[in-house]
Amino acid sequence: MTMRKSFWSRLARLCVIVFAIALCAGTRLNAQGYGTISGTVTDPSGAVVTGANVVATQVQSGKQIDHPCQ
Repeated sequence: MTMRKSFWSRLARLCVIVFAIALCAGTRLNAQGYGTISGTVTDPSGAVVTGANVVATQVQSGKQIDHPCQ
């Protein structure tokens, strides 16, 4: 009977470890931060600026992404 109890104890530990790993992996994947930014570039008079270049900066990492406007 102790062998059977040992098996279930090991299986329970393994399940807890697998659950913890899956939970952590899901959190990391969620933190990717994909999104969109939309808007219109205008000059001080309110006229639309064509061909402007927009730079988005991720605050935490300082990574910049340049994107020419259409």
